[in-house]
Amino acid sequence: MTVDLRVPARPDVAPIQRRTLRLLVATQTIGGVGVAIGISVGALLAARIAGTAVAGLAQSCGVVGAALLAVPVTRIMNGHGRRPGLVVAYLTGSVGALLVVLATVTGGVPLLFLGMLLFGGGTAANLQARYTAVDLAEPARRGRQLSLVV
Repeated sequence: MTVDLRVPARPDVAPIQRRTLRLLVATQTIGGVGVAIGISVGALLAARIAGTAVAGLAQSCGVVGAALLAVPVTRIMNGHGRRPGLVVAYLTGSVGALLVVLATVTGGVPLLFLGMLLFGGGTAANLQARYTAVDLAEPARRGRQLSLVV
């Protein structure tokens, strides 16, 4: 009995990788600007609604939200792939943004902080999406692909 030890041919993933990189660069640009503006505006809204003493708490909520969401998003990615994990993180960030808008209209401070906590999901998604660039990249090109997205 003979055993075939040849490595199966890798399908041509170059077109998929190029499309993925274009999409990631676009989402990183839009998402990065959106998250940076959202975190800054959240602090300004907190200062306006609740006073300057708690303005930094809004930014802290965004950072803590990103950290808390990173673990479940990673589990989703490990079990179902990157796309579902990123979708969950971006949707969580979007819900947070809507809550921040609602808090601005109603003047609800707890709602603002909850919204900023969930808004951190956008940060988690942006950070996790960067590593998607290397999934299909050839080993010699992984650093370049990651740097293009970052």
